[in-house]
Amino acid sequence: MEEMFLHAWDELDDALCLCRQLATLAVGEALAGSTALLGSAAGLLVAGAGTVLLTVRQFFEPSA
Repeated sequence: MEEMFLHAWDELDDALCLCRQLATLAVGEALAGSTALLGSAAGLLVAGAGTVLLTVRQFFEPSA
């Protein structure tokens, strides 16, 4: 009886470790993907701000 309980406990522990490992890998992959997405979004934001500033700069220059 005790040996069967220990075997079942060992199998449960293996399954839990596998689930923990898969969850850790999934979070790592999601963070890696979001980091690249945030970097490109920041680049687009900077490019957009530069475009707006270059477009409206005539409003800030004194009339000749």
